Amino acid sequence: MIQGEWLEAKVQAKYSELGWFSLTLVRLSDGAEIFNFRDDKLDMWRGVSEQHFVRPKWGIYRSLVEANKLKPSVHADFANFSIKQFAAN
Repeated sequence: MIQGEWLEAKVQAKYSELGWFSLTLVRLSDGAEIFNFRDDKLDMWRGVSEQHFVRPKWGIYRSLVEANKLKPSVHADFANFSIKQFAAN
């Protein structure tokens, strides 16, 4: 169970026609890795010309498809949030 625990989330993505996406969650109380996901060979680029670009959206979203299942008492606290860009190798 992770409710009430602080987690470190690391999200990485390579934006290209042959890109990838990964997400790792680590529980800070004991350093245990509780989730690790990676998907390769993803088309992460928007469009086909040089003028096209990627518009990432950073945030926490909850679907309104089943709005009756949303719990108003659920909340998330954030600390030390940062976004960094690295050059492609």
